[in-house]
Amino acid sequence: MIDALGSVFTTAIITFFVLLFGEPIIKGVMRMMGFYAIVEEGTCHVYVLFGRVVLTLREPGLYFLWLKLGPVASIVRWFGKLYVLDMRLDQKYLRSLPVNSEEGAPMGI
Repeated sequence: MIDALGSVFTTAIITFFVLLFGEPIIKGVMRMMGFYAIVEEGTCHVYVLFGRVVLTLREPGLYFLWLKLGPVASIVRWFGKLYVLDMRLDQKYLRSLPVNSEEGAPMGI
């Protein structure tokens, strides 16, 4: 009974460490091979291969590049270039600008 419990505990510890270190490594290799891309909110991914835009991802989310590009997905990360563009709007502080009221008189906000 004790021997079986020790075996289960050892298996659980080994599984924990394999998944702890193996999962990020596998995800990194899959991302380097062009299997998938994660587009963050407020950004845009533009994939350029040999000076030509082959794919633009504008919406945030998880994209499987093999479904979008086909076999080109494996070489676009090595021979092409990925541009991550910031699509956020710059907000300006407009509190001190005078505006007109409904009657036409200038007023501050």
